[in-house]
Amino acid sequence: MDKKLDIVLIDDDNIFNFISNRVIKSSGIANNITTFSNAKQALVFFSESKKNCSDIILLDIRMPEMDGFEFLEKFIGLECLGTNVYMLTSSMDYKDKEKASTFFPVKGFLSKPLTEDKVLKIYNSK
Repeated sequence: MDKKLDIVLIDDDNIFNFISNRVIKSSGIANNITTFSNAKQALVFFSESKKNCSDIILLDIRMPEMDGFEFLEKFIGLECLGTNVYMLTSSMDYKDKEKASTFFPVKGFLSKPLTEDKVLKIYNSK
């Protein structure tokens, strides 16, 4: 792997976060993995500094307090222009996929669980 990526994982399921974190680590593509179980906390992290902009965000759609789409609406204003977002969700609702495609940072829509193959596809498309 030439360049290792800074990856942010945002999902309210802590077990999913633990497993996904291990999958990302085993793929060898990550320089740093930051995990949030709450989209509002992630938004605070990104708004604190442009230095916190990451290469990749893996974002769930259905979360309490702030869902993935609400997060994206606010994230766009933070000027993290080099950050690619991948919706990583158990929702296969066509409307969710269609809505996700309207946000310019969204580069893909992936179904859970996260696998090493999916991680490597993300890396190779960066």
